[in-house]
Amino acid sequence: LTATGRPIAAFQAARRPGPLTGLPCLKLFLTPDREVLRARIDARFLAMMAAGALAEVEALADRGLDPMLPVMRAHGVPGLIAHLRGTLSYDEAVARGQADTRRYAKRQVTWFRHQAGTDWTWLTPEAAMAAAATGAWGEPG
Repeated sequence: LTATGRPIAAFQAARRPGPLTGLPCLKLFLTPDREVLRARIDARFLAMMAAGALAEVEALADRGLDPMLPVMRAHGVPGLIAHLRGTLSYDEAVARGQADTRRYAKRQVTWFRHQAGTDWTWLTPEAAMAAAATGAWGEPG
Protein backbone atom coordinates (compact mmCIF):
# COMPACT_ATOMS: atom_id res chain seq x y z
CA LEU A 1 0.00 0.00 0.00
CA THR A 2 2.78 2.40 0.89
CA ALA A 3 4.70 2.00 -2.35
CA THR A 4 1.78 1.84 -4.79
CA GLY A 5 -1.18 3.35 -3.00
CA ARG A 6 -3.16 0.18 -3.81
CA PRO A 7 -3.91 -2.73 -1.49
CA ILE A 8 -2.72 -6.20 -2.49
CA ALA A 9 -6.35 -7.26 -3.07
CA ALA A 10 -6.53 -4.78 -5.96
CA PHE A 11 -3.58 -6.47 -7.66
CA GLN A 12 -5.00 -9.93 -7.03
CA ALA A 13 -8.38 -8.93 -8.49
CA ALA A 14 -6.71 -7.57 -11.63
CA ARG A 15 -4.99 -10.83 -12.54
CA ARG A 16 -5.67 -12.09 -16.02
CA PRO A 17 -6.74 -15.67 -16.69
CA GLY A 18 -3.95 -18.13 -17.38
CA PRO A 19 -3.00 -19.10 -20.94
CA LEU A 20 -4.86 -22.43 -20.76
CA THR A 21 -8.11 -21.02 -19.36
CA GLY A 22 -11.05 -22.35 -21.35
CA LEU A 23 -8.95 -24.86 -23.29
CA PRO A 24 -9.42 -28.59 -22.84
CA CYS A 25 -6.55 -29.95 -20.81
CA LEU A 26 -5.82 -32.65 -18.32
CA LYS A 27 -4.45 -31.24 -15.07
CA LEU A 28 -2.23 -33.70 -13.25
CA PHE A 29 -0.10 -33.25 -10.16
CA LEU A 30 2.46 -36.02 -9.94
CA THR A 31 3.45 -36.78 -6.40
CA PRO A 32 5.38 -39.87 -5.41
CA ASP A 33 4.35 -41.90 -2.41
CA ARG A 34 5.55 -40.10 0.73
CA GLU A 35 7.91 -42.91 1.77
CA VAL A 36 9.35 -43.14 -1.75
CA LEU A 37 9.93 -39.38 -1.79
CA ARG A 38 11.54 -39.52 1.65
CA ALA A 39 13.91 -42.29 0.56
CA ARG A 40 14.83 -40.41 -2.62
CA ILE A 41 15.52 -37.19 -0.72
CA ASP A 42 17.70 -39.02 1.80
CA ALA A 43 19.60 -40.84 -0.94
CA ARG A 44 20.10 -37.64 -2.91
CA PHE A 45 21.51 -35.87 0.14
CA LEU A 46 23.93 -38.75 0.71
CA ALA A 47 24.96 -38.62 -2.95
CA MET A 48 25.64 -34.90 -2.61
CA MET A 49 27.79 -35.60 0.43
CA ALA A 50 29.72 -38.26 -1.50
CA ALA A 51 30.22 -35.79 -4.34
CA GLY A 52 31.90 -33.23 -2.09
CA ALA A 53 29.14 -31.16 -0.48
CA LEU A 54 31.03 -30.95 2.82
CA ALA A 55 34.10 -29.48 1.11
CA GLU A 56 31.87 -27.02 -0.74
CA VAL A 57 30.24 -25.92 2.51
CA GLU A 58 33.66 -25.63 4.15
CA ALA A 59 34.80 -23.29 1.35
CA LEU A 60 31.61 -21.30 1.84
CA ALA A 61 32.14 -21.08 5.60
CA ASP A 62 35.74 -19.95 5.06
CA ARG A 63 34.46 -16.90 3.19
CA GLY A 64 32.95 -15.47 6.37
CA LEU A 65 29.63 -14.66 4.73
CA ASP A 66 26.67 -13.29 6.65
CA PRO A 67 24.81 -16.34 8.06
CA MET A 68 21.49 -14.76 7.03
CA LEU A 69 22.34 -14.88 3.32
CA PRO A 70 20.18 -17.41 1.43
CA VAL A 71 23.23 -19.46 0.42
CA MET A 72 24.17 -19.86 4.08
CA ARG A 73 20.66 -21.03 4.99
CA ALA A 74 20.29 -23.50 2.11
CA HIS A 75 19.17 -27.02 2.96
CA GLY A 76 21.95 -28.76 4.82
CA VAL A 77 24.35 -25.83 5.02
CA PRO A 78 23.72 -24.77 8.65
CA GLY A 79 24.04 -28.33 9.91
CA LEU A 80 27.20 -28.99 7.91
CA ILE A 81 28.74 -25.76 9.19
CA ALA A 82 27.85 -26.84 12.74
CA HIS A 83 29.63 -30.13 12.02
CA LEU A 84 32.70 -28.31 10.73
CA ARG A 85 32.72 -26.23 13.92
CA GLY A 86 32.49 -29.37 16.04
CA THR A 87 29.01 -28.83 17.50
CA LEU A 88 27.30 -31.62 15.50
CA SER A 89 28.52 -35.04 14.50
CA TYR A 90 28.71 -35.87 10.82
CA ASP A 91 25.69 -38.17 11.09
CA GLU A 92 23.67 -35.52 12.94
CA ALA A 93 24.53 -32.90 10.32
CA VAL A 94 23.51 -35.22 7.49
CA ALA A 95 20.28 -36.16 9.28
CA ARG A 96 19.49 -32.47 9.81
CA GLY A 97 20.09 -31.70 6.12
CA GLN A 98 17.89 -34.57 5.04
CA ALA A 99 15.12 -33.50 7.44
CA ASP A 100 15.32 -29.88 6.23
CA THR A 101 14.97 -31.05 2.65
CA ARG A 102 12.03 -33.34 3.47
CA ARG A 103 10.23 -30.48 5.24
CA TYR A 104 10.76 -28.26 2.22
CA ALA A 105 9.31 -30.90 -0.11
CA LYS A 106 6.30 -31.20 2.19
CA ARG A 107 5.79 -27.43 2.13
CA GLN A 108 5.90 -27.47 -1.68
CA VAL A 109 3.14 -30.08 -1.85
CA THR A 110 1.08 -28.21 0.76
CA TRP A 111 1.48 -24.95 -1.16
CA PHE A 112 0.34 -26.57 -4.41
CA ARG A 113 -2.58 -28.28 -2.70
CA HIS A 114 -3.86 -24.85 -1.64
CA GLN A 115 -3.16 -23.20 -5.00
CA ALA A 116 -4.54 -25.82 -7.37
CA GLY A 117 -8.21 -25.99 -8.09
CA THR A 118 -10.34 -29.03 -7.51
CA ASP A 119 -10.01 -29.94 -11.19
CA TRP A 120 -6.48 -31.30 -10.69
CA THR A 121 -5.91 -35.03 -10.45
CA TRP A 122 -3.28 -36.12 -7.94
CA LEU A 123 -1.49 -39.39 -8.59
CA THR A 124 1.87 -41.08 -8.38
CA PRO A 125 4.16 -40.93 -11.40
CA GLU A 126 3.81 -44.71 -11.73
CA ALA A 127 0.00 -44.47 -11.86
CA ALA A 128 0.23 -41.70 -14.45
CA MET A 129 2.52 -43.78 -16.66
CA ALA A 130 0.21 -46.78 -16.37
CA ALA A 131 -2.84 -44.68 -17.26
CA ALA A 132 -1.03 -43.07 -20.18
CA ALA A 133 0.11 -46.45 -21.49
CA THR A 134 -3.44 -47.81 -21.50
CA GLY A 135 -5.06 -44.64 -22.82
CA ALA A 136 -7.21 -44.51 -19.68
CA TRP A 137 -7.76 -40.75 -19.86
CA GLY A 138 -9.15 -40.44 -23.35
CA GLU A 139 -9.67 -36.87 -24.53
CA PRO A 140 -8.94 -34.00 -22.12
CA GLY A 141 -12.00 -32.13 -21.03
